[in-house]
Amino acid sequence: MTRILVSTQVSNRLSKTMAQVAFSDLAYYYAPANLAVLDDAGQSIDATTYTRIKCSFSDAVQKTGVSMEKWADVADIGIVQAEVRFIAPPIPAKGGRFKLIKKFNQFLNVAKEFEIVDTKDRGNFGYVCALKRI
Repeated sequence: MTRILVSTQVSNRLSKTMAQVAFSDLAYYYAPANLAVLDDAGQSIDATTYTRIKCSFSDAVQKTGVSMEKWADVADIGIVQAEVRFIAPPIPAKGGRFKLIKKFNQFLNVAKEFEIVDTKDRGNFGYVCALKRI
């Protein structure tokens, strides 16, 4: 027998509240390169268009063993350097790029750029992405 702890309405309300309270960082999401489109040298062309997202960014992943263990089954935990949480759209994909431009309500002097190593879908609560620095 499956028990439902909260209704869909409560889950949606909690998701919206979480986004308003916890997602104070700002970033750009770039989709993965389209391998069907190549430049003159035969290299894939990185996406130049981005989607601006409100998110929650953490680069303390390697300091907390619990976070590292979450990604051990999908990636070499030595390369996971950060995590980001946000609610779609967009739907993140491996190989996509993530550029953090604002942290703790302060714009960064130098944006931090990462590549998405893997993602986990959290339903109404969005996505959690493992990131490596590029």
